[in-house]
This record gives sequence, C-alpha cells and structure tokens, in this order.
Amino acid sequence: MPKKMKPCSQCGKIYYCSSDCKKKDKSIHKEECKWLSATYRTPSFMARIIARLLIRRKRGDHSKYTAFNGRKFGDLMDHLKNFRKISSPDEMIPIMEALSDTANYVPSDYMFENDCILSYYGKIAINAFGIIGATDRYVGIGLYIGCSAFDHSCEPDLTRRFIGSKMILRSQNNAGKVNHKMTVSYTTPLDSTAVRRKKLLSGYFFHCDCKKCRDIEQDSYARSIKCLSCEDGLCFVNDNSTRLHCVQCNTISPADLEEAQKWNTTLTELESIEDVRTLTYIYDVTAQLLSRRNTNLANLAFRLHNLKNYDAAESAKYARFCEEPLLAMTTHGMPDRTTTLEALFEASLWHELFSPNTIRLFCMWRQAVLASNGPENVAKDNGDTGTLRMYSKINNMEYMFRRKYVRKMIAISIVFIRNRGRCVLIFICLFLAFLLHQTIRYFGYIN
Repeated sequence: MPKKMKPCSQCGKIYYCSSDCKKKDKSIHKEECKWLSATYRTPSFMARIIARLLIRRKRGDHSKYTAFNGRKFGDLMDHLKNFRKISSPDEMIPIMEALSDTANYVPSDYMFENDCILSYYGKIAINAFGIIGATDRYVGIGLYIGCSAFDHSCEPDLTRRFIGSKMILRSQNNAGKVNHKMTVSYTTPLDSTAVRRKKLLSGYFFHCDCKKCRDIEQDSYARSIKCLSCEDGLCFVNDNSTRLHCVQCNTISPADLEEAQKWNTTLTELESIEDVRTLTYIYDVTAQLLSRRNTNLANLAFRLHNLKNYDAAESAKYARFCEEPLLAMTTHGMPDRTTTLEALFEASLWHELFSPNTIRLFCMWRQAVLASNGPENVAKDNGDTGTLRMYSKINNMEYMFRRKYVRKMIAISIVFIRNRGRCVLIFICLFLAFLLHQTIRYFGYIN
C-alpha cells in the first residue's frame, strides 16, 4: 500500500511522505511556501525545479554539493546553443511555457538574466532522470549530478533502480565495477529505433548510431506481425519490405504491409491518450494483426496494465495486458524493470495457472532477472528489498511448479493402482486392435 501523503500546513500544495522528508525539505520550502501561497494555480513541475535552483543560487549554496565522481552542478551541460536554434513550434511551446511560468511564479529579486533561466532549464531537461516508484510508474524527476555523466547506449552497460529517491546503478551481466566508460539508456528499451532516435535528437541533440539502432533485423523483429498460417510464427516488418513472409514456416502472409506499418506508427503516437476504454479498443484491434513480440503493442499493453491499477484478484480479467509485455520485455531486453516483470508474471499466473505458456514465460522472466542482477547481486543487494523479495519469489515459484507436477504424477499413479484391472483390460484391447489393424493391412497388401 502506498504511503498516505501529508500536505504542507501553510500552502497546502506540497505533499510529503513522512515528517522526516518534510524536515529535510524545510530550508528550501520555507521560501517556496510563501510563493505557492500567493499563487492561485500550482506552477508546472519544471518551473518549481527552476525556482528551487534559483533559491539555492540566491543563498550561494547551489554549487556546494559534490557527487561521488567529483562532479558539481556547474559541470552539467545545458546545450544553450542548441536550445537557441530550436525553431519548431512543437518544441518551442513547452520551453516558453516553462520560462513564462517561472517568471510569473518567482519574485523579481530572485530572478537573474534570461540566459541563466534558460541554462537551468537546459541542465534539467538534459541531465534529469525520471524517478520510478514501487509500482513502476513515474513519480517525478530528479537531478542526479554524478549519474548524469554516463553516456547513452540503447544497449546499456548499467541499469537503474530506485529505492525512494535513491538511485542504484548496477552493471549488467557481471560487466565489472561501475566506471565512467559505461553507458546508461536515456530512452525506453521497448521503443522502436525510429522512436528512440526521435526522442534522443529532440531531447538530447544527437543522432544515435549504436549497435542496436543499426540492427535492422532486430527492429523488424520488434515491429513484427502475426503469421496466419502457423501458431507462433511472425513476419518481420521494416520500411524496405515489399512482402511479408513468416520466419518460421516461410509462408507468404496475405496481410497488408501498409496496414501493418500504419498500426506500428499509430501505436507510437498514443502518449497523450489516457482514456482506458479508447486504448483498450485500439489494443483489441491491433492485437489481431501484430505479433506478441511487437514492442509497440507491448508498450500499449504495459500502459493499460498500469492504468488499470488492479489488485491480484482482478488480474485474470486483464491478463492479455500482462503476458504480451512480459513476453516482449524478456525477448527484447528490458530485464532491469524487475518490478514490472514480477507484477506481470503474477497476473499471468492468475490468468492461467501453471499452463505451458505460463511456465515458458516464467523461465524467460527468471533468465532476464538473473541476467540483469546476477545471482550474487540478488543474494546480496544492499537493502534492495524489492529484488530480494523477487528472487525469493523465483525460488518459491520453482518449488510450486515442482510440487504441482509431483502431485499430478502421484494422482495418476493412484488412479492406475486403484483401477489396475480396468487399465490392464484397456491395454489388452488396444493391443488386440493394433494386431487386427496390422493383419488387415498385411492381407490387403497380399491381395
């Protein structure tokens, strides 16, 4: 259960999870509280962060903090030249709104030159990380000065986890101790190459040319559609395709290539839609065409999974929003989202307990978790109780699988022993039928 948030008794617009949290924020919120009390509308998130930085600058302590790698706030890149060159209205509007909101919110004696405000905006936009809560929802953003030094890769060396506001970096697949040459991902791994590159170019001003972005086959796999001729087959989709054929049975698919490309594009443009009914309808339509390993479909299913916000007892009703993202996330490499994987796997168990499909997903999930954390890191996780709980659940699930099938074998054995006379008679009848069949075939060949 999430903690009950308590509002500030003065402004009533800032909420705290505990008295200790409120106490730590007192020195900054003391100034902020007066401004919030004087405003009718709560300022935007970006305006409030800029305001907090202006408070620190006014007090002269904004450069006192030093990160674990020696970096300070002044070392952060602001890409001021790139922001000045922006001409697209879609990109300019959020910047102008944030700056205008800040000017209307912060008193004039705290304001500095325009370049300073834009520089703060750039440092936040470029270097901040989204903070993911216990339910794998974004709960805010944080400026982690030391962690922002790591470069980007769509196949990162490091994964991020959060315990409250504390960020934990962990190297994947025992890649070694964390060092400055390692990389993190600035985007969502389930995004297609086109979406990732668009986000990186508009948000971070560079064109990504990493190994994953150059892998055309992997991207075609992530945009694949179902094969109509075999059960688990799929057809790769890319911009250069002229026809679709199944990689499993090699059958030419009758599906419309343009329609497949259209739906893949449509699913990447749904971020502004929050209506569950609309998204469910879109999911039901696209799920008939796109494969279960299609990452665009998985992203939509993952959003529906979070928007539903259901408990375990209701999971069976919405299991189709669980197994698809689970399968795609483990297939295309998103093992760092272990909390998500755990929740999705629990829901799939409620839907179809111990089915062959669930067992297969469980095995994939287990491999993804161990690949991300390593058995040693999972066993000794320095207070990361979520990972310890998750690894304990892996062992419990294995025990449950074994116990379930042992019980089935015992039950079959008991039935055979109790009805051994009938079983022997059935076996004799089947054997005689087989002999009769072979005899008829033999004489048929002679004649």
